[in-house]
Amino acid sequence: MPHDLPACRPALPFVTIVSGLPRSGTSLMMQMLRAGGMSVVCDEQRQADLNNPQGYFESACLPGFFAEPVPFKSLQGRAVKVVFPLVLQIPENCPVRILFMQRDLAEILLSQRNMLHRLGLPGALVSDTQMAAYWARELKTGLRKLDERSHISVLELTFREVLNEPRRAAEMVCQFLTAELDQGQMASMVDARLYRSQISA
Repeated sequence: MPHDLPACRPALPFVTIVSGLPRSGTSLMMQMLRAGGMSVVCDEQRQADLNNPQGYFESACLPGFFAEPVPFKSLQGRAVKVVFPLVLQIPENCPVRILFMQRDLAEILLSQRNMLHRLGLPGALVSDTQMAAYWARELKTGLRKLDERSHISVLELTFREVLNEPRRAAEMVCQFLTAELDQGQMASMVDARLYRSQISA
């Protein structure tokens, strides 16, 4: 069953989605929202580990929610993590606000490679340059598609900015969601020591 915290009152009249590529900071943003007082949808099937010490905030029931609009609308007032490109499959005509985490693609690929190494798994068969070019195209196209859907609003946040200025990031999120969350608690969840796969700007 999804793990749920007490919902904000009054409930927000839309679904809050945290999205982005894997290793882009989506779990951190979910952690911030929960700390601020927002109800989050997740389960414990994927446990916290060395790659994500604070947890993954994932929900195995998402395909069922995506099957039709009515169950998806039951998530209104709550936050759910939907990684890219799965976020492109959300139902039509459901009010959604998306917090889209962006991160330098070289850092994402480095983080993914380090994660696979820690798990003892093989890496990608194509070069980082090819992978970065592919995902750059996919992100550009995907964000344009989301922007074309009238019921969706998107706020893009960079992983680096959230880590460097967590209070400002928390303020931006609350303004975008029109939510009265505890910004101090949100900011306190940011641990810059976990910025391990970093490439100098």
